[in-house]
Amino acid sequence: MGSLDDVLDDVSAVLTSGGMGTRNRPVSLYSPTSMIPKGLMRVMGIPLSELQIEVLRAEGIGQFYIITRYLENRDQLANRFGDGRKRFEIDITYSDPLEDILNNGSGDAILRNIISQNIPGHSIVLANDNIYEAYWRRAVEFHKQSGAVITILATRMPPRETIGDYGLLDVDSITGRARRIIEKPKTEEELLSGLNLPGPEGLADILAQVNTAGYILDNTALAKIAQEDWVTSGRRKESGEFDMAGNLIKGLIEKGYPIYVNVIDNWADLGSNPKYLASVERALSGQFPSVVKVLEMRGYVDMGRNTFVHEGTYNKKYNGEISLKELVEEGAVEIGPNTSIGRDVRIKIGARIRYSAVEKDVNVGEYTEIFHSIIFPYCIIGEHAKIERSILGLQVRIGSLQDEQTSIGNSFLGPDIYVSPGHRLAGVTVYPGYEFSGPDRTLADKVLKPSMASIIKTLKM
Repeated sequence: MGSLDDVLDDVSAVLTSGGMGTRNRPVSLYSPTSMIPKGLMRVMGIPLSELQIEVLRAEGIGQFYIITRYLENRDQLANRFGDGRKRFEIDITYSDPLEDILNNGSGDAILRNIISQNIPGHSIVLANDNIYEAYWRRAVEFHKQSGAVITILATRMPPRETIGDYGLLDVDSITGRARRIIEKPKTEEELLSGLNLPGPEGLADILAQVNTAGYILDNTALAKIAQEDWVTSGRRKESGEFDMAGNLIKGLIEKGYPIYVNVIDNWADLGSNPKYLASVERALSGQFPSVVKVLEMRGYVDMGRNTFVHEGTYNKKYNGEISLKELVEEGAVEIGPNTSIGRDVRIKIGARIRYSAVEKDVNVGEYTEIFHSIIFPYCIIGEHAKIERSILGLQVRIGSLQDEQTSIGNSFLGPDIYVSPGHRLAGVTVYPGYEFSGPDRTLADKVLKPSMASIIKTLKM
């Protein structure tokens, strides 16, 4: 094995974007009829795929592949990143659209990409709705030294959190070799079996190793394995979906191929709105240094206490020729801790923003409070509004006045929604096209969707 300086020389990066982001709806929508790809959902203003590109190119990786499924993913990612050369000084190759249509699950898609693109060496594969924090050179070195066909990038979590959500790993504690993968245990009994425990005693006192849907691959080995009968038959449409974890990796372990597990430094899942909100709050707390590094590269001012403000917002003079910097210094505006503010954000006197990510081109009214929330671009929030533990999608307008205060808590609002002054929303999900009307201004634990007439009207426009 060579030095750490050359361990990445034959390594490429593969970013997978195969889902429709349905669990993130309605905030993952541009409109009632169009979606934001999961890879373009943002953490502190940085699209997830872009974060992964920035982190891995900083390690010296220059060849990237993006595997997509569905037209919405492919076109929007390609429109943003292009071939990668002008903006990132890397090469980005997209999976063949015809191959994408034929993809039959994540395992099939990754094997197709290796074979059709003739990818040599090794690849780091990342799901683009996750944040990965790792010492990448050490991870690749471990993969190569172990002789693994696949190294699973893992995290640790309380075992019960895996039920119905995450793949549980049974790992040799000395060698790090995977003995079994239990894909999303359905019950506590299945969980206990996967952990080789006779009963639930002590279950709360341990951490399980869990698959993050991130991998390091030996491409040459996998290209050969793809010709074996059990793989070719499993990839056929009539055999059902050929999943990466539940089919390919599980089969490789059963066949005796070396599959190893490497626990990375940190990981976060943004695949549903509650998880998205919780994961962004973890990023705001400083748990992902790679995110902070990208913010610093993009001209954010470090105000201390895990608070970052884009320099264009911090020094630009709004509010009658008073800059945000001056307002903060005078105590007229409170920002932080654990807060990020994007570029061209207007924050007026009396506003308080804590534990929140406010993205670009947002207008925050006087004496508005934003706590533990994510505010997407182009939102307009009226005076004296209170937003707490919520996500506001693109171009949401919150009408609020001192004597008709609007309060939004534990809620998810889709794009281009207008909430008129005086509303109280608690645990409410609002889809684009819904119109607030009528005397009932207090809404709790509801999913508000537009009428069929408004949907038809939108489709005709």
